[in-house]
Amino acid sequence: MALSVFHDVSIPRLSLCVDVAEYRPGVLKVLQQVRPAWKESSINFKVFDGGLTNFLVGASCDEDMVLVRIYGSNTEKIINRESEISNLVKLNKCLGTPPVYAHFSNGLCYGFAKGRQLELHELYDLSMARRIAREMAKMHTIEISAEDIKHPLLYSVFFSGWIDEIPENLQSKEKSTRMKKLIGSRDQLRKECQELCSHLDELNSPVAFCHNDLMSKNMIYLEEKDSVTFIDLEYGGPNFRGFDLGDFFCEFAGIDNVNYSLYPNKDFQLKWLRMYLEETAILKGDDPNISVDDIAVENLYVEANKFALACHMMWGVWALIQACYSVLEFDYVEYAELRIKEYHTRKNAFLSLQKLTRSSL
Repeated sequence: MALSVFHDVSIPRLSLCVDVAEYRPGVLKVLQQVRPAWKESSINFKVFDGGLTNFLVGASCDEDMVLVRIYGSNTEKIINRESEISNLVKLNKCLGTPPVYAHFSNGLCYGFAKGRQLELHELYDLSMARRIAREMAKMHTIEISAEDIKHPLLYSVFFSGWIDEIPENLQSKEKSTRMKKLIGSRDQLRKECQELCSHLDELNSPVAFCHNDLMSKNMIYLEEKDSVTFIDLEYGGPNFRGFDLGDFFCEFAGIDNVNYSLYPNKDFQLKWLRMYLEETAILKGDDPNISVDDIAVENLYVEANKFALACHMMWGVWALIQACYSVLEFDYVEYAELRIKEYHTRKNAFLSLQKLTRSSL
């Protein structure tokens, strides 16, 4: 066993690989290091369904549980695993999220957030909305370096390296045909993304530490604390604030049975965004009654919805890469079609939104 250092925290590095098909022997070897007092006969395993990137197993003994994440096939093409662990360590330190216990060649072991995943319909609940807005504001006010601010993930990874990873062809001719009909060529897709970025640059959205994957399944309600925490930071890192906001609203449509008629209307978004700005102001020591006004809320609405276009495009690109490499049972090509078609459906309306100024009132 060796040690890796992430932000001055030593994380054990185990020299082993866990086989997804026969995960128990490998997970037991991990537990021997992170929970040596556990007796094998007393350990219970639970496979968590619903993930589209990794294979997740919970191991429990008495009242204690740890999670073992086994990385999906070829996900290193889209996820920087060293950054992921750094993110988990940083959030444990700043927000009290579960700690990382160890990592190994194709996964990691970390703590379990004792709560429940939010249901999709709860995103519309205004009392839950306040808790989500508060947690997002906390995450966005975590200090990041000047160097990180220069390299938001949307530009440095999602719209650059990821596009390069889109395969020329998929496993079946039928899926390859659908992919080419959807995006044309990688050069055409890259040009579309560049044009979108020119619109986003005008917004001057601040770069913050962002989650970048804010679906309801990545939000845990902690009943004892009456708060919400975010999990699964594999896509997290420095990015535009507007991306997290837009991504959050896009996720109201769900992922198992995607329905974009559930995209929140303007009235709900304005209420939610006001909460977010109020929570941000409080964290910064400002008076929200003074710093949060109708213009600020309206302008954040414009920012969030324009970045929602970037979210559709980014997750469409992600799905096309996953369609080539993932072994999980999910129609990634269909999901790419849903996201990129929704981008084109909303494009003109969202890009026509304009920020307000004092003189425009």
